[in-house]
Amino acid sequence: MSAVESIVHCAGEPSTGLGGASVERDSTWAGYVAARPPGTFSCVEASWLEPTVRCGAADAAVHWWVGIGGYTSLDLGIFDNIHAIQNVGTGVECEDGEADHYAWHQVAPRESTDQPFDPGPDGGDLVIEPGDLVWAQIRYTGSGFVMTVANLSSGDVRSTTERGGGRHRSSAEWVVGGEPGEPIARYGSVIFIDGLCTMDGRVGPIGSKAWRRNRVDEWVGGVRRLRVSALSDDGGSFRVTWLHR
Repeated sequence: MSAVESIVHCAGEPSTGLGGASVERDSTWAGYVAARPPGTFSCVEASWLEPTVRCGAADAAVHWWVGIGGYTSLDLGIFDNIHAIQNVGTGVECEDGEADHYAWHQVAPRESTDQPFDPGPDGGDLVIEPGDLVWAQIRYTGSGFVMTVANLSSGDVRSTTERGGGRHRSSAEWVVGGEPGEPIARYGSVIFIDGLCTMDGRVGPIGSKAWRRNRVDEWVGGVRRLRVSALSDDGGSFRVTWLHR
């Protein structure tokens, strides 16, 4: 069995129906958040095609990720912004006009920056290139979080486990964001595909009526920099378009 064939997707009793309540919100990042108080999420995942990034003269960054926790919203009835968020995905750093694609994971605020995955059996890093089909997941096991990124195009899979935590799991996220104080690296657009989550034993797409959600655009200084589309008809996909640095 290959590494990709061993991937375990979010599981649970299938939720039925689409169309849970949704509210548009502004933030310093863009994407979707799902929540349904009271309720705790044990899994979140999605896939995307790694976009091509055009770097300019200035340093810039952009990250595509999924996460659990760390979100506050009166609309969703959750208040976790002072608590840990677990997130995992891919990103690009633009330095000296060059785009460096990489996979990462982070538990914030304990870790102030994103962390690389350990080298594989051959001692190499997980290579991410524009056009690769990437899959990312966070799964809570009861004793900690398993955070995984897979390059489905190359067949390389990396995971890490963060022990402990788990008390604050009231939201699931599918997100595009940058680094604080830096421009968002220009990438065109990205489509999150097959966005799933599991809450209290029920699994379903982002658009399941089993939970509520916020659709979030990224704004800085009155300028909308990232725009989020409506969900697809099956409730599992959406596009985030780059508008402005």
